[in-house]
Amino acid sequence: AMGPSVDSAGNDKYNPVDPADMSPDKHDPRDFALWKAPKSTDPLDARWNTPFGTGRPGWHIECSAMSHRYLKDMFDIHGGGLDLRFPHHENEMAQTRAAGYESAARWMHSAWVTAKGEKMSKSLGNGLSVPAVLAENSAWVVRYALGSVQYRSMLEWSDQTLAEAKSAYDRVANFIERAGAAVGEQPSHEEIASISADALPADFIAAMNDDINVSGASAAIFTAIRSGNTLLSKLADRADSDAAKAEVREVLVNVRAMLDTLGLDPLAEPWVNGGAAGGAAGSDADSAEHEALDKLVSGQLTERAEARKSKDFAKADAIRDALNAAGIAIEDSPQGSTWSLK
Repeated sequence: AMGPSVDSAGNDKYNPVDPADMSPDKHDPRDFALWKAPKSTDPLDARWNTPFGTGRPGWHIECSAMSHRYLKDMFDIHGGGLDLRFPHHENEMAQTRAAGYESAARWMHSAWVTAKGEKMSKSLGNGLSVPAVLAENSAWVVRYALGSVQYRSMLEWSDQTLAEAKSAYDRVANFIERAGAAVGEQPSHEEIASISADALPADFIAAMNDDINVSGASAAIFTAIRSGNTLLSKLADRADSDAAKAEVREVLVNVRAMLDTLGLDPLAEPWVNGGAAGGAAGSDADSAEHEALDKLVSGQLTERAEARKSKDFAKADAIRDALNAAGIAIEDSPQGSTWSLK
């Protein structure tokens, strides 16, 4: 099946038949040309004499020729946008096989990045350049945002999309930092990279096997992070501290390995040298926001500590519950209370 955009009559809403393709020389307007007659506007060196006339190859067959020359008879994945599915890719597939060669094993067609519901494109003038986006956001945040939906789903680019990606980074970085401190060190990237795909958490594997469902994979990562945060909050109360630390380390390794599968382990290259949180104008603002939040929450924690000292446990619990409802987890230890984003 070509996908949900194709109706029972074979019409594809993302690849409509162009009236300009109507020609008395065609049985059907969707037929394509293997060889095109030269136009007066074509460069003189872009035409060749052949037994079937002077002309040039159609652009569909150019891709077949390049694929066969550089990738030979079979390669794993051929990508492209939804708007290339027909006629370009269907024609490319047909002519490659007609020549006696194998085509790609998988054809993966990605949806578009949209702005206010319209496809981002140069012709519409609503596109964004990479330097412009990176001037306001870290590369990690941009990568996470672009991969936040399954590749066949449209991605609406907005301030909210970036805000959610920044929040995701804060939660990821906070857990990795706290877990590393709890176990005494960060696992090496060599250890993280050596973990096989089959050894990753089952819910992550299931999501990735579901046509690369990255939103489901991200959910699996944050499920593991929540589990890890729960272990960290109970670490000080565990008598078997070595066993507890081993559990935290296992979650830490799994979280980083899942992130690494998506190219998002913040302790791997290129994030270490480039600064995963880095980003240009956005980094100072992010730091200022975190500092302001830290002051507000720390004030609440001080008030909670005083309530507990006065045995006003109802007030202490009310402060904890209010922070929890706001998405802030409290971890109590003999040294005091700390907070993190859930």
